[in-house]
Amino acid sequence: MIALTPTPIGPGPAYSPPSPRPALVCAQKPVARVHVELFANGYAIVIPSGIGSCGDALRTRTPTGVVELTRTPLALGDLFRIWRQPLGVHRLLSFSSTTPVRAYVNGRRAADPLRVALTPGAEIVLELGAYVPPHTSFLFPRSLR
Repeated sequence: MIALTPTPIGPGPAYSPPSPRPALVCAQKPVARVHVELFANGYAIVIPSGIGSCGDALRTRTPTGVVELTRTPLALGDLFRIWRQPLGVHRLLSFSSTTPVRAYVNGRRAADPLRVALTPGAEIVLELGAYVPPHTSFLFPRSLR
């Protein structure tokens, strides 16, 4: 059995961005879910609940990184656009670096973070700064399957 060491959430408000709105209860069921993890300077960043609305193509209902998709195809850039947060070659939320943002899908390095496809069931990791070994999968809670 492999022991996993959790990555702590970073200090201060930059690592816990505020919720755009209260958690949602929508009649429309999602067609798929992906899990997204964000890291800056070796620390985890919380993805808040309340991203998107019932009419948007994606949304978050919990601060767990689970993103519900109401249609496909979508890309990681769509998440950040709906969230109204910056994502670029050298920028992740309020963090910036001379080294580029690294993206991983199911543990494999991906190219342009903005164009990473939100593929149903995927584990997507974005990192800026210090390297954190990316997870290769995510076990979605039974209530979300």
